Amino acid sequence: TEEDTPRIDLNEMLADMTMEEPDKMDS
Repeated sequence: TEEDTPRIDLNEMLADMTMEEPDKMDS
């Protein structure tokens, strides 16, 4: 599960960034 922890963290971080700045992804 340790290997899964970092993967989820990265995904969560990316989702947060996308949700916070959807304009960047939309552009």
